[in-house]
Amino acid sequence: MAVRVSDKALQRVLLQDAKNEKGGKYMSLHKYFLEHGRAVPVKKASFLGRFLTKEAQRLGIKLKRVKSTLWGEVNAYPVDFLEAHSSLLFA
Repeated sequence: MAVRVSDKALQRVLLQDAKNEKGGKYMSLHKYFLEHGRAVPVKKASFLGRFLTKEAQRLGIKLKRVKSTLWGEVNAYPVDFLEAHSSLLFA
């Protein structure tokens, strides 16, 4: 069952991430879920983040670190990398 996210929460995260990412094509996992109208439980986000980070490192994909209003600082992934793993993310 997908969890819906309030517009206010989405707006707050998007504004914070926009400041951090300076319009680049990188996105935090949390922002990616919110832009698709979903929330991710903390345990699932932690698992997916570790998996995606290892996969990106294995493939030599550069990650960025961005501030998060929820978790302090998190990895940001290239959007196309997240889209390539969307079937895993939304399973």
